[in-house]
Amino acid sequence: NAAEGMIVMALKEGYKEIAGAIPRMRKLLEVTRLSPADQTDARLLLDKADQIAAMIKKDGSWGMHAQNYLLDQVKTAQAYLAKAQQIMDKGGYNKIATK
Repeated sequence: NAAEGMIVMALKEGYKEIAGAIPRMRKLLEVTRLSPADQTDARLLLDKADQIAAMIKKDGSWGMHAQNYLLDQVKTAQAYLAKAQQIMDKGGYNKIATK
């Protein structure tokens, strides 16, 4: 079924985007100047997105079961990452000393 194929592709692409963004954003968070509250909020959002990515990977069906639920989870994780990025964008960045 072509529609199911599109959903599987959307899930795999969404998962790839989420799974790739989380480690990059965590590294960036280490050098971002934020208030403790903003730092906590950004970390919580990244953790929630990471939990969703782990669940999708563990499920492993790539939409063969519960397609709408998994697609909704991908969108939710993407929204968490977007919100974390907004928080991080408010802060400046610390300079990293190079040797």
